[in-house]
Amino acid sequence: METSIKLFIDHCTYERRLNAKTIKAYTIDLTQWKSFVIGESEVYEVELVTKEHIKKYVESLSSRSTSTIRRKVASLKAYFNYLEFEEILIVNPVRKVKLRFKQDRKLPNVLTTGELASILTVAHTAVNKAAYESGAYKVALRNLAILELMISTGIRVSEVSAIRRLDVNPSYSTVKIRGKGSKERLIPITNVHVQHILRRHARNEKQSMYLFENRMGKAMSTQSIRFMIQRYGRLARLARKVNPHDLRHSFATIMLEQQVDTRYIQQLLGHSSILTTQIYTSVSERMKSRALELGNPRNLIEVSAG
Repeated sequence: METSIKLFIDHCTYERRLNAKTIKAYTIDLTQWKSFVIGESEVYEVELVTKEHIKKYVESLSSRSTSTIRRKVASLKAYFNYLEFEEILIVNPVRKVKLRFKQDRKLPNVLTTGELASILTVAHTAVNKAAYESGAYKVALRNLAILELMISTGIRVSEVSAIRRLDVNPSYSTVKIRGKGSKERLIPITNVHVQHILRRHARNEKQSMYLFENRMGKAMSTQSIRFMIQRYGRLARLARKVNPHDLRHSFATIMLEQQVDTRYIQQLLGHSSILTTQIYTSVSERMKSRALELGNPRNLIEVSAG
C-alpha cells in the first residue's frame, strides 16, 4: 500500500502539478487511511481493500466535522480512481460505497464595527508610540497596513501573504489578488485612510519584493499574520479570540448589511459559487433579530389595561 500511495502522490506532484497544500492534505489523509486499515483489519495490500474497509474507516471519522470527512473521503476517491485508471486495481472499492453527508452550516464569527475599531485603534497607537523609522516603527506600520487592508477588502490571509509590490498600482487604489486555484482578481482600495497607510508602509520598504515581508526579507507567513492578529485582538481587550478569517467574515457581513448586492460581494471575496457567499445572509438575519430583540421600542412600552 505504501508503494501505491507514493505513486499517487508523485502523480499529483509531477504530472498534475497540484499545489503544495493539496499534496500535503492527500499525504496526511492517505497516511491516516493506511494506518487505520492496517491496524483495524491487517490489510497491507491495496488489492485486498473492500468496500467494507472503506465504510469502517468513514465510521471511524464520525466525530469529525462534515467538511473534514468530505475531504478525507475525497482523498480516498482520488487515490483509488488513479489506481483504477492506471489498471493497478481492477475493482475500485470506493465506487461501491454510497455516502451521504449532512453539510455543516456553522455560522462564521463576525466582529462588530466597534470591535474592528478597537483593533485598528491599538494598531494605530503602536505606530504612533514607536520611534520614527526604528525597527519597531516599521513592524508596527506593516502590521497596521495588513489590518487596514484585510478589514477594508475581506481578502484571505494567504492572499495577503502573497501580495507583491508590483500587484499594487502606483496610486494604491487597486491590488491584484491571487486566490484559490491561482485565479486572479482585481480589488479596489477605495478608502483614503487605507491608501495612505499602504503608501507610508511601502515607502519604508523600498527594496522589498513582497508588500509585507518579515525581518528576513521574505513574504510574511500566514502563521505570522495569524499570530499578529490574535495579539492585537488581545491588546484590544476583545472578549473573543480573533482570527484572520473573522476579518473576512466581518467584511462580508457588514457589506451585506449595507445593502451591497451578494453578487458583488462574491466577486470581491473570490468565491467560485454564490452559495458560499449566501451563508452571510444567515448571519445578517441573525444579527437583525438580535438587534430587534435588544432595541425594540415595544420593550419600553407598558400598557395598563382597565
